[in-house]
Amino acid sequence: MSSLDTSNNLFSLAEFKEFVGVLSTYTTEDTKFEDYINAASWYLKQALDRPIKAQAVTEYHDGVGSDRIFLKHYPVMSVASLYSDPDYTFDSSHLIAAADYKTYTDEGYIVLVSDAFDIGPRVIQVTYRAGWDTIPYDIKLAGLEYAALLYEKFKNHRIGLTSVTDSSGSRSYFAEIPKSVENVVKSYRKKVIA
Repeated sequence: MSSLDTSNNLFSLAEFKEFVGVLSTYTTEDTKFEDYINAASWYLKQALDRPIKAQAVTEYHDGVGSDRIFLKHYPVMSVASLYSDPDYTFDSSHLIAAADYKTYTDEGYIVLVSDAFDIGPRVIQVTYRAGWDTIPYDIKLAGLEYAALLYEKFKNHRIGLTSVTDSSGSRSYFAEIPKSVENVVKSYRKKVIA
């Protein structure tokens, strides 16, 4: 029996049913619907290579004597703790006070105000909330659209089909991810500066 992955789902079962035009009282296929919601939500999380729904993240970074670190995930909702510790104890004596650094939430990096991080492998530990508390509507819509595509594909037994011609005419189907979903992924994908 499936259930929604509440730490990653981008929309509710009720929102999905409304999107595909299924009555909320129809519960026979709820398990399948939850699978489609989970699959679409995970696809977008993997395609963007970061959490979409806000969640706690702990990362370790190498210290190179710089005053900044670039976090793996963004946007950054908040920083719970930041340590620079060449002894790897990450105790309170190595905790960096929030007043001693600036967090660039949309870009996903932290800059120390007047110091540099220690030098060494994995000497920096940061715990923060990454993702959105309110999912941007275009991401949510892309998830709904992809989950609906999965629903239609399995409901109509169209796995692997791109078009069908029969006595009622020809019909074409999306075989892959819809272009509108790909465009949303492209607009939110991390920009890598080489």
